[in-house]
Amino acid sequence: MKSFTKLKKLFTILPGVGPRQATRFVLSLLNRDETELVEFARLIANLKQEIKLCTQCFYVGETDRCYICLNPKRDASKIMVVEKISDLESVERTGHYQGHYHVLGGAINPIDGINAERLTISQLNQRIKNILSQKNKKPEIILALSPTPFGNTTAIYIEDKLKKLQDQIQITRLGRGISFGTSLEYVDEITLKDALERRN
Repeated sequence: MKSFTKLKKLFTILPGVGPRQATRFVLSLLNRDETELVEFARLIANLKQEIKLCTQCFYVGETDRCYICLNPKRDASKIMVVEKISDLESVERTGHYQGHYHVLGGAINPIDGINAERLTISQLNQRIKNILSQKNKKPEIILALSPTPFGNTTAIYIEDKLKKLQDQIQITRLGRGISFGTSLEYVDEITLKDALERRN
C-alpha cells in the first residue's frame, strides 16, 4: 500500500487533481501494459532534458525554438498573446491562425500573488522592438487573453506598456463571441475561429 499511497500523493501535486482523481489515475496505470509504463516512466524521468520552453514564445519544444517559431511560412509580424500553452493549442486546433504566439505564463492575479514581473511581458516588449528594428511590415499584437477580470486586467496592462509604440504597431483583441468569464482553453473551435476573424 505504501507505493499506492505515495503515487496517489504524487499525482495530487498536479493542478486540479484531487485524491479521488489521483486514485483513478493509479488504478488506470495498473491496467496498462508494462512496456507502456516503462515508456511513461522514461518520459517523466527525462522531461527536463527532452522538453524545453521556446526561448522566443515560451511554447514547448525539443530545442531552444519551437516548431511554430521555426516555420518560415508563418507570419512573424503577427504575435498572438495568450495566457497559457493550452490556450495556444486551442487556437492551433482551429487551423485558422498562421502567425506567431507569445505565452505569458498566466495572468496578473494579486490574489494568487501573480504580478506582471512573473509573466513574460518584458520579453514580449523586446520581441516587438526586435521586429520593429527589422523595418518589415507593421506588427499586429493580438491580445487573446481569457475574458475574465484577470485576463482583462492583464490586457489593459500590456496595452499601457505598449503605449509608446502605438504608432508603430497595431493592437487588436479577439472578437466578443467569447462569453465573459470563460477560459480560452475551453472555448470550442468554431467560436474561437469566429472571435479571431472578428478581432478589433
